[in-house]
Amino acid sequence: MLPIVTDAACSPGVDLGFAARHSSEPHAIARMGLTVNFDAGVVTGFIGITARIDEANANWVSFKGTTANPSGTEWSVHGAMDRITGSLGATVIWFNPKTDTLLMRMNYKLICKPL
Repeated sequence: MLPIVTDAACSPGVDLGFAARHSSEPHAIARMGLTVNFDAGVVTGFIGITARIDEANANWVSFKGTTANPSGTEWSVHGAMDRITGSLGATVIWFNPKTDTLLMRMNYKLICKPL
Protein backbone atom coordinates (compact mmCIF):
# COMPACT_ATOMS: atom_id res chain seq x y z
CA MET A 1 0.00 0.00 0.00
CA LEU A 2 1.22 3.52 -0.75
CA PRO A 3 2.25 5.42 2.42
CA ILE A 4 0.87 8.78 3.64
CA VAL A 5 3.27 10.82 1.45
CA THR A 6 4.95 9.12 -1.45
CA ASP A 7 6.73 9.84 -4.67
CA ALA A 8 5.75 7.29 -7.28
CA ALA A 9 7.21 6.28 -10.62
CA CYS A 10 4.50 5.43 -13.11
CA SER A 11 4.78 3.41 -16.31
CA PRO A 12 2.18 2.96 -19.04
CA GLY A 13 -0.42 0.30 -18.41
CA VAL A 14 -2.79 -0.92 -21.05
CA ASP A 15 -4.46 2.09 -22.68
CA LEU A 16 -2.69 5.43 -22.90
CA GLY A 17 -4.49 7.82 -25.22
CA PHE A 18 -3.85 11.38 -26.40
CA ALA A 19 -6.27 13.53 -28.37
CA ALA A 20 -5.62 17.01 -29.68
CA ARG A 21 -7.39 19.13 -32.29
CA HIS A 22 -6.34 17.01 -35.25
CA SER A 23 -4.75 13.92 -33.74
CA SER A 24 -5.97 10.94 -31.81
CA GLU A 25 -2.74 8.98 -32.15
CA PRO A 26 -1.54 7.36 -28.90
CA HIS A 27 1.74 8.68 -27.53
CA ALA A 28 3.86 6.56 -25.22
CA ILE A 29 5.09 7.72 -21.83
CA ALA A 30 8.28 6.01 -20.75
CA ARG A 31 8.04 7.14 -17.12
CA MET A 32 6.10 9.71 -15.14
CA GLY A 33 6.47 10.90 -11.55
CA LEU A 34 3.60 11.67 -9.18
CA THR A 35 3.51 12.80 -5.56
CA VAL A 36 0.55 11.75 -3.41
CA ASN A 37 0.37 13.65 -0.13
CA PHE A 38 -2.50 12.40 2.02
CA ASP A 39 -1.74 14.81 4.89
CA ALA A 40 -2.00 17.85 2.58
CA GLY A 41 -4.78 16.19 0.55
CA VAL A 42 -3.11 16.68 -2.85
CA VAL A 43 -1.76 14.81 -5.87
CA THR A 44 0.85 16.53 -8.07
CA GLY A 45 2.68 15.57 -11.24
CA PHE A 46 0.11 16.14 -13.99
CA ILE A 47 1.37 19.13 -16.07
CA GLY A 48 1.73 21.41 -13.04
CA ILE A 49 -1.82 20.81 -11.79
CA THR A 50 -2.29 20.42 -8.04
CA ALA A 51 -5.27 18.10 -7.64
CA ARG A 52 -7.24 17.87 -4.40
CA ILE A 53 -7.95 14.41 -3.02
CA ASP A 54 -11.74 13.95 -3.16
CA GLU A 55 -12.04 10.64 -1.35
CA ALA A 56 -9.62 8.09 0.02
CA ASN A 57 -9.70 4.85 1.95
CA ALA A 58 -7.29 1.99 2.52
CA ASN A 59 -7.78 0.70 -1.03
CA TRP A 60 -8.10 3.71 -3.35
CA VAL A 61 -7.89 7.49 -3.72
CA SER A 62 -9.75 9.79 -6.12
CA PHE A 63 -8.59 13.31 -7.04
CA LYS A 64 -9.41 16.31 -9.23
CA GLY A 65 -8.10 19.81 -9.81
CA THR A 66 -7.96 22.74 -12.21
CA THR A 67 -5.23 25.29 -12.91
CA ALA A 68 -5.93 28.53 -14.80
CA ASN A 69 -3.27 29.81 -17.19
CA PRO A 70 -2.58 33.54 -17.78
CA SER A 71 -3.84 33.05 -21.35
CA GLY A 72 -7.31 32.29 -19.96
CA THR A 73 -7.16 28.57 -20.73
CA GLU A 74 -7.53 25.92 -18.05
CA TRP A 75 -5.80 22.61 -17.37
CA SER A 76 -7.79 20.12 -15.31
CA VAL A 77 -7.28 16.57 -14.11
CA HIS A 78 -9.51 13.97 -12.52
CA GLY A 79 -8.65 10.40 -11.71
CA ALA A 80 -8.33 7.57 -9.24
CA MET A 81 -5.57 5.27 -8.04
CA ASP A 82 -5.72 1.82 -6.46
CA ARG A 83 -3.50 2.11 -3.36
CA ILE A 84 -2.83 -1.64 -3.30
CA THR A 85 -1.89 -2.33 -6.94
CA GLY A 86 -0.79 1.19 -7.99
CA SER A 87 -3.15 1.12 -10.99
CA LEU A 88 -4.04 4.70 -11.91
CA GLY A 89 -6.55 6.08 -14.40
CA ALA A 90 -6.76 9.82 -15.05
CA THR A 91 -7.87 12.33 -17.68
CA VAL A 92 -6.13 15.67 -18.25
CA ILE A 93 -8.03 18.31 -20.22
CA TRP A 94 -6.84 21.61 -21.70
CA PHE A 95 -9.87 23.83 -22.24
CA ASN A 96 -10.62 27.39 -23.34
CA PRO A 97 -13.70 28.52 -21.36
CA LYS A 98 -13.95 31.79 -23.34
CA THR A 99 -14.55 29.96 -26.61
CA ASP A 100 -15.96 26.75 -25.06
CA THR A 101 -13.24 24.83 -26.94
CA LEU A 102 -11.58 21.57 -25.96
CA LEU A 103 -7.92 22.03 -26.94
CA MET A 104 -6.55 18.68 -25.78
CA ARG A 105 -7.48 15.60 -23.78
CA MET A 106 -5.04 13.01 -22.46
CA ASN A 107 -6.24 9.73 -20.94
CA TYR A 108 -3.78 7.94 -18.68
CA LYS A 109 -3.80 4.31 -17.57
CA LEU A 110 -0.64 3.83 -15.53
CA ILE A 111 0.91 1.49 -13.01
CA CYS A 112 2.58 3.44 -10.17
CA LYS A 113 5.12 2.13 -7.66
CA PRO A 114 6.57 3.97 -4.65
CA LEU A 115 10.14 5.19 -5.14
